[in-house]
Amino acid sequence: MTVREPDDRANQSLHAANEQRTLEATGRNRKLAATALLRLGGDCPPELEEVGTELILHSENSWSEIASRLGVTRSQAVHRFRRLLTTAGVAENGSMSAQ
Repeated sequence: MTVREPDDRANQSLHAANEQRTLEATGRNRKLAATALLRLGGDCPPELEEVGTELILHSENSWSEIASRLGVTRSQAVHRFRRLLTTAGVAENGSMSAQ
């Protein structure tokens, strides 16, 4: 039995698909953050405003990089983003929930 090297075309296709999903998620998160910040306005808690602003300004960065910029862990940054959306009544699928 011989071990075959992974097919280069399959790896390239997988890499391209992963990049596309990352770009789509980046754009979606940026839009969600902007919507949430606009909806909350001056009533937005500072720690939630920070994560939303970082996501808008540095959306090309990974969650780990955004967390580092905020001085928190990756999971804390993601949690704050989700709290921002919940507080603003913005669902992660992009729709607005009734408040």
